[in-house]
Amino acid sequence: MLVGLYTDAHFSQSSSIILGKKDSFSGRLQNLIESFKWMNEVFVERGVKEIFCLGDLTDKPNLTSEEISALGKCNLDGHRFILGNHCRSDKDGYFNSLSVFEKVYNKPEYLNLDDCIFYLLPYNSTLTDLNSLDPKPDVILSHNDIMDFNYGNYLSKTGYELSDIVSNCRLFINGHLHNGEWLIKNRVMNLGSITGVNFASCGGEWDPSIGILDTDTLKVELIENPIAYKFRKLSFNNYSEVKNYLSSLSKQNYVLQIKVPQRIVNDVRDLLNDTAAVAASRVLSLPEQMSVANQIMFEELNDKQESLGEYSKSPYEKLKEYVKDKAPAKYSINTILDIIDKIEKEA
Repeated sequence: MLVGLYTDAHFSQSSSIILGKKDSFSGRLQNLIESFKWMNEVFVERGVKEIFCLGDLTDKPNLTSEEISALGKCNLDGHRFILGNHCRSDKDGYFNSLSVFEKVYNKPEYLNLDDCIFYLLPYNSTLTDLNSLDPKPDVILSHNDIMDFNYGNYLSKTGYELSDIVSNCRLFINGHLHNGEWLIKNRVMNLGSITGVNFASCGGEWDPSIGILDTDTLKVELIENPIAYKFRKLSFNNYSEVKNYLSSLSKQNYVLQIKVPQRIVNDVRDLLNDTAAVAASRVLSLPEQMSVANQIMFEELNDKQESLGEYSKSPYEKLKEYVKDKAPAKYSINTILDIIDKIEKEA
């Protein structure tokens, strides 16, 4: 039997720098509607019998009317939903944004599909002991942290250990961590998002995809979403390098953050606006005298502000609020704020 898999759609009206309307919905929601239409067509063509979302269908437990209306356009009847951390408003997931759907899993549960034993693991801060599972499942579908997973600039210090995973199932497929990759080839996979969410989830070149699992062979076929937003963080030394990179893009819907010398910022912005493959962009110019340590610190703070979720304020205001509240003591807050002010003026 073939089983369709996708994860971390994070339905929301806006995401990162993807703002504004497109047709009846926001650009972000329209991209999700088109992505789900494409996905459902693929699953029908391939003869998929069951479909699982591995968590975080929505970005928050309370949805706007536009987000609810967009969900209604996505033909989710019959999908099975593993509850993610963003969808719930209480610890146990009893109150969540998916309550209108029939097949929602807010606690660990076994499922037998065509003599293949699945174990479903929704998000939980108290991890289920995989060594206690009886019977041992063929496949674990999860929305949880994985120990030592490299998430952008951060290395996870919590979650399931790979040694426990491979000892207790034949195949482990995880949502939650947006950077898709095989952690252990054909054994442990992080599926990655169905479409890009923000710059914090662009650590690799694994483009947003869906999966089709064959329960007989336990092989997973990955199919790249051709409609997905593709987030990239890049640095260039001159205008020619930027131009060559942009001319090499053969796909659509790139969302780019580009760092360039201050003298070419405006020219690069104009070039990005004229590039059809780029859906949205941000150009940064860091002062040449900024130390390497401060550049790293700025990039870390920029990644952090991506996950704050307050889209009504400018990125610079959100970043300033984050710095004032949580900046590491080893940095001078006033120095950091001055840097942000300078970058905002240059932008």
